[in-house]
Order: sequence, then C-alpha cells, then structure tokens
Amino acid sequence: MKQTRFVPYGRVFVNQGEEKGEIWSDKLRRILLCVALIGVLFSSGYLFDNLVIVPLMNNQGYDDLRGLVDADTHSAEEGIWINSSFGDDMRNENGVLVAFESLVAKFPYVKGWIEVPGTRINYPVVQPVVKDNNFFIHSGIDGKYNPNGSIFFDYRMDLSTRESALSSRNLVAYGHHMRSGAMFADLLKYDSLAFYKKTPVIRMDTIYDRGQWVVISVMKCTGVTTSSSYFDYTQVKFENGQEFDEFIEAVKSRSIVDTPYTANENDQIITLQTCSYERKDYRTIVVARKLRRGEDKIDVSSAKAAENVVFPKGFSFKMKP
Repeated sequence: MKQTRFVPYGRVFVNQGEEKGEIWSDKLRRILLCVALIGVLFSSGYLFDNLVIVPLMNNQGYDDLRGLVDADTHSAEEGIWINSSFGDDMRNENGVLVAFESLVAKFPYVKGWIEVPGTRINYPVVQPVVKDNNFFIHSGIDGKYNPNGSIFFDYRMDLSTRESALSSRNLVAYGHHMRSGAMFADLLKYDSLAFYKKTPVIRMDTIYDRGQWVVISVMKCTGVTTSSSYFDYTQVKFENGQEFDEFIEAVKSRSIVDTPYTANENDQIITLQTCSYERKDYRTIVVARKLRRGEDKIDVSSAKAAENVVFPKGFSFKMKP
C-alpha cells in the first residue's frame, strides 16, 4: 500500500508516488532548459565568432597587406569618372610588378588584387594550383582553413606568366556573399542604378599589370548548370573573335543596367560572381571591360535600368533607383 504523508504544498495532501513523478518531471525540465541554454550560447558564440570575430581578424590581416599594393582608386561624380595615376609599373625579371613582390613571396597563391570603390571589396585574388575551384571556398590566401574563403580566379586560366595573363580573354573570379558583408557581398550594390553611376570603374590588378575596368553588365543568373536557363558566364576560352563577340552580346542582353559601354574581340574582360539568393542557387555577376589606351574619361550619366532583359525562365528583376 502506498504511504501518504503531509507535504508543505499549500493545503493539499500529496501522494508520495505523485511527488516523485513531479520531482523527476521538474528535473527533466531543468535538464532540457540547460540543454537549450547551452544550444543558444553555442549558437550565439558561433554566430558572433563568424559574423564579428572572424571578419574582424580577417580584415585586420588584409589591412596589413593593402599597403603593399596600394593604388589610387576613386568613385565617379555625377556619372563621370576621370582616370588618375596608378603609380609605377616597375617589374622584376619574372615580369611581376615590384609592388607585388613581397606579397607573392609570402603568399604564392596570390595572382592579383581587386578593389571596388565605396565597398568593402579590397582583397588579394588567389588562384588554386590544383584543378579544383572548390579549393579556396573555405581556405584563406595562405591555403589554411578560413570560413570566409578567399576571392579566387578560376583555375582554368593560365596566369603563370605576364603573356599568358594578358591573353586570357575573360578573367573569372569568385567570392562568397558573407552575411558579415565580407568578400563579394557588396557586389549586390550594383543592383542600384545610383551605385552603378557612382562606381562604374573597378580596379583589378594581376601581379603583372595594373588594371581598371568599366562595368558593362550586371546579371542575375542561375548557377545550376543542368537548368535549361543556364548561361555559361564562366567561359574562359574562345575559338575566335566572333565567338567572343557573341558571348558579349549574350552578357549585354542579360544585364539589368543599360550602359553605353560594351566590349569587342580586341578587349579583355573580368567576370565577378557571388551568390545573391533571389532564388536558390542564383548568382549576381558583374562583368567589366578593361579600359582601352587613352580612355581617360568614363561617362555613364546616360545609364538606365534595362528593359527586355533575358532572365532565367520564370524569373524577373527590376534594378533599384
């Protein structure tokens, strides 16, 4: 027979068996609460680490490197950009710019530098030595694990010499869209016409040559290669000038910005890609053409939001003012 005793629980008589059940229930609740708190603390710590600490440490590290290859970059005023000096182009016996010598000596993966005025994009650009574009997805410029990854060139391009770099028609570079705003997240600023007019020119150097590039297209594309709407904006080799011209035509037809600038078979372009999340596996792609000799003034004041844009099937996007 169960024993009954008085328990100070208001004025209620509590059965001993029921009391034990309540005690265990209370213990279970406390255990679950502790587990939940641990989960929250872990998640908060993880998010704080990845959204604050890691980006801060990365940025401090990059700050130490930026002075080595510093150049004069600036924004446009009222849609008009005027060229300015990039400094000297002295090279060593291997054709590498003297400004990059110490950086390349310390980080052999480095093949260039990219900066977009008015953004946080100001990073070295690396290239994997292995035939794998996933190498720098979660690796820093030293090849060690880094959740931010790196800005990196497509492995398919030959950047081993100055001559081969100059002959590469389309320099394709990739970067994460980090929630912290790091890496290529700020490429999405080109969703705005006002930003485009303020920042029509990007600086991207290879370790052999300084480079300034006028943006000719901003695209929204699917990254799913098996999709019927897929457009291979990462094409790096072209059989002839006509194929390159057709590629440029396709790039322009997909641009959300109608800009007066384009490219032809005699030009070199860069293609910058990051995730954009309008839909699953979608990408924002910025294509820019290298400034031609004597092209010291870029006027995009007439640029406007494009109409009749070629988008993936069932998708549409309007450029912001």
